[in-house]
Amino acid sequence: MEHRHRDAGGRWSRLLDALGAAGRTREATEVLRLLGGGSGQRLLDVGGRTGAFTVRLTGAAKTVVVAEPEVPVVRVASRRYPELRFVAGVGEHLPFAARSFDRVTAIRSTHHMDDPEAFFREAGRVLVPGGRIVIEELAPASGFARVFSLFARRRHRHGLDLRGPDSWRTALRGVGFEDVQATTQGRWYFVWARTATRP
Repeated sequence: MEHRHRDAGGRWSRLLDALGAAGRTREATEVLRLLGGGSGQRLLDVGGRTGAFTVRLTGAAKTVVVAEPEVPVVRVASRRYPELRFVAGVGEHLPFAARSFDRVTAIRSTHHMDDPEAFFREAGRVLVPGGRIVIEELAPASGFARVFSLFARRRHRHGLDLRGPDSWRTALRGVGFEDVQATTQGRWYFVWARTATRP
């Protein structure tokens, strides 16, 4: 189960999310490139918080859904971004039927999960055959990672699962994803893969 923020849905949390989404045009461009495809797709963003970054991905899909564990955040975000659909749910137990989505993203959220491998299995379940997952995470060896971890301990009640891209690639392959690839952009990196084209 994904951990809770201390001020879930509060003004401080919303401000931090907005600041975290600011100036991330290059990241959004890269995520959109890795997602590929056109406007007919169904996209699920897991752990998207207030949607401040997710809203940048609306050009990649006709339907964009945010799964967020914090119910107060879901309520606030639903009013702020009506073009997105917000659903209360954790990555390890996604409240969606099998083959509900063409694309799944987890932007800086897997490090908060208790069981990322369970999330990857769930992502594989809700994706259509040949569907794609894209995750963005913090490079653990960077100096920024140390500062980020110290800040996170103040904001969250738990440590962060800061793994390198090779660990996520192995985990994705272990639950059946194919064509697993990774690329690094400074202090952040991206890992993407697809489900088997045949179930």
